[in-house]
Amino acid sequence: MGWTGLISLVLCGILVPKDSAFPGYIALWPTLGALLILLAGTTRSRIGADRILSWRPLTALGKRAYSFYLWHWPVLIFYLEVTDRVRPSLIGGSYVIASSLLLAFATTRLIEDGVTRFTRSRTTPAWSLSIIAASLVPVLAIGGLWGGLLENQLRTRTEQSSNPTLYPGAAIYADSDLKTSLPTLPVHPDPSIAEKRTKSLTDDCNTRIPEDDVIACEYGPADAEYTIVLVGSSHARHWFHALERITEDNGWRLIMITKSACQFTPAIQYRHEKEYTACTTWNTRAFQEISEIHPDLVFTLATQTDQEGNGHEVVVDGYQEIWRDFDDMGIDVLAVRDTPRLGFNVSECVSQHRREDCTSKSSRSLSDSPPFDEISQDHNNVTFVDLTDHLCPDGICREVIGNRLVYFDDNHFTYAFSESLAPVLDPYIRKALNDALPKA
Repeated sequence: MGWTGLISLVLCGILVPKDSAFPGYIALWPTLGALLILLAGTTRSRIGADRILSWRPLTALGKRAYSFYLWHWPVLIFYLEVTDRVRPSLIGGSYVIASSLLLAFATTRLIEDGVTRFTRSRTTPAWSLSIIAASLVPVLAIGGLWGGLLENQLRTRTEQSSNPTLYPGAAIYADSDLKTSLPTLPVHPDPSIAEKRTKSLTDDCNTRIPEDDVIACEYGPADAEYTIVLVGSSHARHWFHALERITEDNGWRLIMITKSACQFTPAIQYRHEKEYTACTTWNTRAFQEISEIHPDLVFTLATQTDQEGNGHEVVVDGYQEIWRDFDDMGIDVLAVRDTPRLGFNVSECVSQHRREDCTSKSSRSLSDSPPFDEISQDHNNVTFVDLTDHLCPDGICREVIGNRLVYFDDNHFTYAFSESLAPVLDPYIRKALNDALPKA
């Protein structure tokens, strides 16, 4: 039992991939291995695993294991920052381990053992409380100061982000001078809050996966010259902030109708190999809602990018049918090409690595040319838009553009980057509205 536990611990360190999810079921491997060692206990056998584990150098190391655990992480981070690396070399890793061990031995002797010797003869409640206070006050003070520093940095970054010369986002590709002179600043929004912040801004206006009710959120005056409806899945939803800025600047009306993981099409869709009935019902209701609104323009997706990473981008079944239905009703459509899927979490990558290391080829999820090129002439009421050049210039998708974080996960815009697309998208919106009649 002891040997099985010990061997399993060693093999865990060798075989388990570094990107395995902890905590998770994989954590049972080292946990059960350690449990077997504890259950085996002291056997006093000459061939027992405990004979090795009770060897004095190992017990001395074990006594300092917790201090080593506490030290190794800040030492590693310090090493990576100083050397500007994303992972240590073999020699660098050895330095990290050696430094952590030295610090662990020193702090165990000076702090843990020192406090124990100092307090051994002082056991009154008042003395105990004094020791606790002396330990906690510095921690609380430093924690408070650190929290204040982080909050101040976040406030400063938010204020700077409103400056288009410092945080232009997608607009950087329209200004060659800005592109060459732009300073490298902390990304906006902060990767640690990007997902939560982005979702919170439109969560109340989005239908969740198991639901089928239509939620229509309206922005702008009811008697606006033009009314635009944004409809579709989360990949339509993440264009909201660009559209909100455009419609707000022009005094137009915007209505948002979206549902997670549900393409806007009458075709039957599947989720986890089961018919996605909530999506089918929602689509029927959403189409009826839009028919009653009768907007000047419907903003939706033209394609769906490949989720498997094989570059197989398609015009989803039913898209053309619904565009023809809108044509019959006299409603114009702006269909935007779907955005790339990167295959890795952008927020995590930007937090842990250099920006230039967080890129992906557009060919991973996009076709060589937009699939709608072959059918565009069949839909006179549809304006097709492809902004891939603003996301993946030269076929490389960059996850920080103009100091703004592009995605909060592997395929959804952050609110800040979406907003920066407004000047790029605005001419296409105007072109699509060119033949539309203003509402009375």
